[in-house]
Amino acid sequence: MQFFTTILIYLSFMTSTQAFAHGDHHKYENAPGGLLLEGYPWGVFSNKVDFNNRVKHLANDQEIQLANKIFEKIAKYERVAFPLFLENQGYKPFGDGQSNGQANFAFWSEGEPPLVVTLNKEVLKVEFHSSLSLPQGIKILFPNQVEKSIQQDLTGEYKIQIDSDKLGWNKISGGNFLYIKPAHWNDWFPIKMQNPYIHVQDLVKNIPTNVSKTKIPNPVNLDADLSTPPLIQLMKKYKAQDYLLFTTDKVHSVYPKPGANSIEKTSGGNWTFLLNPTQWQGPQASTFKQLYSCFEGRAYWEESMKKSVSGTSWHHVGDEGEIILNSVENEDRSLVAGVGEAVTPPAGIKLAYGLNYVGYASKVSPGSSLVSIKGTYHWHPIHTTKPICVEVWTPPCVPSEQTGYGFQCQN
Repeated sequence: MQFFTTILIYLSFMTSTQAFAHGDHHKYENAPGGLLLEGYPWGVFSNKVDFNNRVKHLANDQEIQLANKIFEKIAKYERVAFPLFLENQGYKPFGDGQSNGQANFAFWSEGEPPLVVTLNKEVLKVEFHSSLSLPQGIKILFPNQVEKSIQQDLTGEYKIQIDSDKLGWNKISGGNFLYIKPAHWNDWFPIKMQNPYIHVQDLVKNIPTNVSKTKIPNPVNLDADLSTPPLIQLMKKYKAQDYLLFTTDKVHSVYPKPGANSIEKTSGGNWTFLLNPTQWQGPQASTFKQLYSCFEGRAYWEESMKKSVSGTSWHHVGDEGEIILNSVENEDRSLVAGVGEAVTPPAGIKLAYGLNYVGYASKVSPGSSLVSIKGTYHWHPIHTTKPICVEVWTPPCVPSEQTGYGFQCQN
């Protein structure tokens, strides 16, 4: 009997080991961070774990849990939105208009956001934090000041039918905010689902003929070398063409600024291939600022020591705009992007917990681009274990449909 018991224990061990080896545990759908993070959420190590005093960044905790919640939802839905608080103190690590920032939930003390909304086929699904009581359902305030009460449906969910065109959400900017609250509350949460994504080919069509396109190699995968990884191709471009190479392991990471009280908010390295400034600055300028940015894949060990998310932290757009193009040759991975937009509520509307920004996030798929305009924040947490490379353009004026996404300025 002891022999058979030993055999059963051995077989059980081998079965679990084989499952682990084949990565079945990676696809745990309900793990924080969802399917995109393959069961490995950010911040997996407790604050009690002490790597030579390096895990002391408690200020990152809400941002980490927000990232996990966003990825949990993006794995199932195209877009997700959430109220939050964003700030920056003007530190510009790369000498351009973008200044490092941070996200938190202001006076909301829980780790996860108080409210998350997803959009699927013109239906908003509203999910409040489990600690909030909703005995009378919820209310939503539309732009025309019409207030509507919503009760749970048969699945126990709050769902709201909307019209994205009427709300102005299908444009890159300028749409309307909605306001949602528990029915018995006085304070509201702002929500918006702007869609700042356009196809790369449509973006390229708006570059005027008097602005040189020759310094933007293959923005739409023309003559792509499918046999070579994107980062290697960019190294060749750096050696053969007029690009400068910069590397860093702090991509909009340090907050508020370098010093004794600063926090490193990100993990993973970055390669930036910048078009020589003589091409886009000064009297000889013939084009606009353009660069390629390659992010290292997720660095699990570094994440655990820094208590941080791989990629970039939230940063404020101080230039006229910043456009992220997922168009580098042979790039087959999506880049997750978050946008933060300030809220000015209508008269009589008080925002809950001081959450005066709306964040919305989705994936920048190959062939598409994200348009960020001056005054917003954006953020790129990295979920892939392999490097991902994208292009970044700084247009000469604030992007909009009227300005050709920032390339047809009205002088």
